[in-house]
Amino acid sequence: MGPLAVAGGSKAISVRAAWITTIETLKLATDALRAHKLRSFLTLLGVILAVTTLVFVMSVIAGLNMYVADRVANLGANVYLVHRFGIITSEDAWIKAQKRPLVTMEEYERLRDNMKIASAVAAEEDHNVQVRSGNLTMDAKLCPGAKPRRRAWAIYHPGG
Repeated sequence: MGPLAVAGGSKAISVRAAWITTIETLKLATDALRAHKLRSFLTLLGVILAVTTLVFVMSVIAGLNMYVADRVANLGANVYLVHRFGIITSEDAWIKAQKRPLVTMEEYERLRDNMKIASAVAAEEDHNVQVRSGNLTMDAKLCPGAKPRRRAWAIYHPGG
């Protein structure tokens, strides 16, 4: 036999050995699953719950990202808001924001008159009231006819 025949034979032996090792590993795994049914079931249950939880959390995060992106996109890139509260990140910031004074109509008019670049300046007013009819009471927001509080301004800047 030449060196080529010996090399081909050793390759066949190594492939056969790998095949036998794979079959033995599968037999051992099957025997272990049969011997420990409860452990196998609980492991499978844990994996299923983990994957389900991961898919759920990723779906919620994707949904929240889409919600926030949609809300920010509706404002537009050329809109500036002047707001009494701003971004609240803690209870202390909320308490401090509650103590800030309400925006007055005079401040809005001064801003509107002095803005040179903005194409439009608008004030938004709202007020929370309780509407009653007989024994029914309902909380309402932006109720026409109620004395409003000025909360925010939208300033539209041309050209981005």
